[in-house]
Amino acid sequence: DTGYTGAALSALTGTGEVNFTGTTDLDVSYRGFDIGGPKVGTINIANVAGSTLTIDGGEAGIVTSGLQEGTINVGGNGGVAKIGETTSTTGSAIAISGGNDLVHATLNYNGSIKVSAGSAVQAVADWSELNLSGSVVSTSDSAGFGTGVFTFSGNANGVYNISSTID
Repeated sequence: DTGYTGAALSALTGTGEVNFTGTTDLDVSYRGFDIGGPKVGTINIANVAGSTLTIDGGEAGIVTSGLQEGTINVGGNGGVAKIGETTSTTGSAIAISGGNDLVHATLNYNGSIKVSAGSAVQAVADWSELNLSGSVVSTSDSAGFGTGVFTFSGNANGVYNISSTID
């Protein structure tokens, strides 16, 4: 798919499940996955054997905003996830925000991230839980405030577990 946004899942309020299996190849100019709250139930993206997710280009690969409940699983269980494999995102490969001190969502990302601009992960005004594993390769030369490969700012109060190979 080539377009502005690959998939927009917003204003989900139930406890249902959304599954993206097979081959999902997104070449976008804005966002690969734009996921908004307040609840998402469970979203599985390339989270089973034989499934592949590739997001190239755009401002961001996976964005969560306003999430208070739910679990998002990307890659793992034999599935393959890649952000920026061919074309880097320009802002953040993964950008998360939402929740509060009582409720929050969880994003589990198991895959590769390659960035030549911007950040691999950005958390702003966030209480989410992020579990990141796989590999991160950055050749970004961004030098402005808040442009690190991993950027946590503006009340980033979540739990961020990063167990990736970082280069």
